Parts: sequence; C-alpha cells; structure tokens
Amino acid sequence: MLLLFFLLLLIGFLLCYSRNRKQFNAQYKLWLSVFCIYAVFAFVSNLYINNPISEYTFGTNDQLGYYQDAIYYANNYSFTETLTELSFNFLKTESPMATIFFSEGIRMARVLGVEADGWLLFLKLINAFWGSLVILYTYKILNNRGYSNYNKALSGLVAFAAFTPIIDSSISLMRDIHVCAIYTLGFYVALKDKIRARWLSLILLGILALNFRMESGLFFICIPLVRLYGMYRESKYIGKIAIAIVLLILVIPILPYTIDTMEMTITRYNERGIEAASADSLAVKIVTLFPQPFGAIFMTLFSFVYPFPLWTVFMDKGAPSYIWMKSISFATPFFWLPIMIVLIVYVKKYWGLLDKDVLLCLIIALTYLIACSWGEMNLRRMIAVYPIIYVGYVMVSQKVRIN
Repeated sequence: MLLLFFLLLLIGFLLCYSRNRKQFNAQYKLWLSVFCIYAVFAFVSNLYINNPISEYTFGTNDQLGYYQDAIYYANNYSFTETLTELSFNFLKTESPMATIFFSEGIRMARVLGVEADGWLLFLKLINAFWGSLVILYTYKILNNRGYSNYNKALSGLVAFAAFTPIIDSSISLMRDIHVCAIYTLGFYVALKDKIRARWLSLILLGILALNFRMESGLFFICIPLVRLYGMYRESKYIGKIAIAIVLLILVIPILPYTIDTMEMTITRYNERGIEAASADSLAVKIVTLFPQPFGAIFMTLFSFVYPFPLWTVFMDKGAPSYIWMKSISFATPFFWLPIMIVLIVYVKKYWGLLDKDVLLCLIIALTYLIACSWGEMNLRRMIAVYPIIYVGYVMVSQKVRIN
C-alpha cells in the first residue's frame, strides 16, 4: 500500500508542477491537503468492512457490483482482453470504463504485492486521488481566469472539498467521481487560453465520459462549445459563418439520438425515484405537485440544501455502518447557501462585466443540473458540474468586491 502512496504522490507532484514556484507550492499544498483528507476518510470507512462480499456494508448495490466485476475481469481477462471486451459495450455492463478501471486497479494491487483483503482500500484510495484531482483542476481553472488570491482560493477549495458530496463520492467505489474529474478537466481544457492538442484532449475526455456513463458522455458535447464560443467572438464575419456551419454539421446528426437517450433516461430515473422514495418525501411532492420544468428547477435548488432536514442522512435503511462519517454533510447547506445567493442576486447585475466563457459554463452547468433533477435528484450525478459552479461563484464574488 505504501508503494501506491508514493506513486500517487509522484503523479500529484508532476500534475502540480509549475515554473512559478509560488504557484507550484500553492497547487501542491492544496492537492496534498485534499488527498490526505480523502485518504483518511477512505481508510476509516474501510475499517468497518471485513469482507466486501459476505459482509455487505457498501451502502449501495452498485459498489458491490463494481467490486465483483473488477475481480472477475482481473482474474479471467488480460488488460487488452478487458479493454476489447468492454469498450462501448453497454450490454455487458452499465459503465464499461468503471469496470475497466477497477479491474486494472486490482491487477495493479497484485503487482504491488497487496493481498486480497486490501484490494477494496486500494481501489478507494485511487478514487480519493481522482477526487483530489477535481479540486486541483478547479484551482487551475481559477488561476487561468486571472484569480490570484492564493490564500483565499486554497481555504475556499479545501472547504469545497470537505463540505460537498464530492467527498462521499471520492471514498466510494462508484463512477461518479471519475465523471466529475473528466468534466472538470474538460472545462479546464476548454477555458485555458493556450494549450496543446486541445481538441484531441476534448475528444478523448468525451470518449472516457461516454464509457463511464452514456448520458454524461452525450452531455459532454456541450463543453467544447465553450471554446467554439470563444473562437466565434474573436472571429470576423467569415470566421463566424464557418464556425456556425461546422457546429451545425457536427451537432445536427447526433442531436436526435442525444435527445431520445436523455428523454428515456429521465423517464427511467423519474419512475425509479418516485418508486424508491417514501410517499411523504419532499422530493416526491415537488415532482408530483409542480409541472415541469418548474419541478426540476425546484429540485435543483433543493439539492443544494440537502440534507434537509439534517437528520435525514441517518434515516436511510440501506446506509452503511460508517454512516456517522456523513455528519460532515451537515455543513453542506450552509456552504452552498451563500454561493446560491451570490449567483442568483449578482449574476444578472454584473452580466456585462463577467467573463463570458465562465457565464456560458454556468449556463451549461445549470442545464445539466436541471436535466439531472428532471428525473430523480441524485447528488452523485450532479457533482459533475459542482466545480464549475464554484468557479462561477468565485469569479462573481470577485466582481462584487471590485465594484
């Protein structure tokens, strides 16, 4: 297990590296702090699990399914065979790339000499690393957009890392933190002024997102629009026409399929969410009492003050034995409330002064949240755009202070 820590520390060092010493120190300090927090949570939660198969304490069926699939493919297939067998194969598994990642994680654990009873912790630590990357690249987006208050950014992002559902997804054996990391990297690549292989990177990230969750991959198409919008603003008349034509050629062929897939997913989640929730659930009342899209908008707003009431986090019948660790989520409503107030009150007021690319990112994020809330409010899926919402909040707050 120590070898894994050293390997992750080395990768973190390389990803944080910058010729600017002050910037490098800030990035590495932030990444290391968040990774250590997530790693400690992963380790403590793992103490409650003696045998992941016979003593089921994961808290959700998906986690056990991913763990069993990972063991099966690690035992019976090589990496090449697993990749060939599962890539884009949604009939075999709902998340081909998650199964590939987890099975290769177990294969890596074996190479490093980790015994079978340590595989689950090994995989959770890798997920914690993915979660720490989300926070690191959120900071990099802020830095690239001209936000240079290092101390304020560091303290704010550590709070963001601890008091949002990202921490829960980072210590769970689920695909959601990977999707969140891919979306954050996508926004980073789209927003950065100068970056090599921008379009190739966005295509590869989109393919990864699609293989983790089909709907997330289809919606990822919106992220390259941020860069196209920037190119459109900077272009002259002929350039604007060319970009519009290219956009139509690329989007129109896949738009019907995307809409159909989203519609089927929303319907399935809506039926499942209502069936699973109790009759007096506030979420069910919102869905049934308000017509769409108002129900989805209210559900989106409600998601930011969840858990509400605070004690509902302990009332889940399928909750794992380490549920007490989720008491940290009591801070979530208080963390998000000022962010929502700032965005709702000041975005319109300072619309003309705000970064247009960040504004488009906020619109994309809001659309994503409403699409998720249309069917079933699930915080695990919604975290994919939380980092860019936080970026928007920081940029808007900066304008408010200046003016």
